Amino acid sequence: MAPIKRNQMTFYIISGMMLFMACILSFILYRSIRIPFRKLIQGMNFIEKGIYTSRMKNPPKGEFRYLYDRFNSMAARIEELIEDVLKEQIRTKEAKVKQLQSQINPHFLYNTLAYIKSMVELGEKEAAVSMTMNLSKYYRYTTKTSRSLATLQEELELVVNYLDIHRMLTDDFEYEIDIEPSMLEMDIPRLSLQPLVENVIVHAFRKPVQYGIVRIHGSVESGIARIAVEDNGPGIAPMQMEAMLAKIRNAASGETDSGLQNVHQRLMLLYGEGSGLTLRMSEWGGLCTELSWLVQQ
Repeated sequence: MAPIKRNQMTFYIISGMMLFMACILSFILYRSIRIPFRKLIQGMNFIEKGIYTSRMKNPPKGEFRYLYDRFNSMAARIEELIEDVLKEQIRTKEAKVKQLQSQINPHFLYNTLAYIKSMVELGEKEAAVSMTMNLSKYYRYTTKTSRSLATLQEELELVVNYLDIHRMLTDDFEYEIDIEPSMLEMDIPRLSLQPLVENVIVHAFRKPVQYGIVRIHGSVESGIARIAVEDNGPGIAPMQMEAMLAKIRNAASGETDSGLQNVHQRLMLLYGEGSGLTLRMSEWGGLCTELSWLVQQ
């Protein structure tokens, strides 16, 4: 019986060692596969619930490290995109509010109504009708809140209404528009072009100017769309221009206090870095404000 007992003991020892090794292997597999997999599922559940700040910490070695890194990269990108969308919505609402605040004001409305009244009293029906139509189209567009984007053609029509109203009131400037036809159907944020023109009317022609000229021109070069608004006003000093441009560009993460800041931020959020607003001296001696963005196919 001794050989049988020895074989039996050897069998028990080998079986015990195999069971022990199986337990160790199971623990290793559980720790290196099951636990990371559960954490990954938990992170995905957080993303599904809208907790986009969720990140995978303490990545294990091997393939799961790659999955953790890709998950963190995906979560960061989703969070960034959602923040950009929210910021764009906020900027759009701010733009609408600021636009209404700046345009629906007593002076602007009183002057146009007084002009209409005077033309009616003088029997100039065509002038009164023209002012009424421009004013109606202008307010209809600025108070529309159904869309955040508009075609460049629609923005130009608003600008033409705005300029025609002021030219009827003052008759001390003229304007010209030169835009490539291929740009007219491009989408840009609503109320992006009008603040640039308003800046010219309010500031450039305040000081003595023989006769004001506003020029709006646009073109596409190397995949970059550019629209510039320039005038023949007195312009501003280079240091003042640099300070104004720095203020416009450095307000991306804070609240805006001007229409130019709002336009720059919305373009940058919509089309990415490199887009936005720039300032330079006009060839006529005034200021040239330019919008640029990457053309999307």
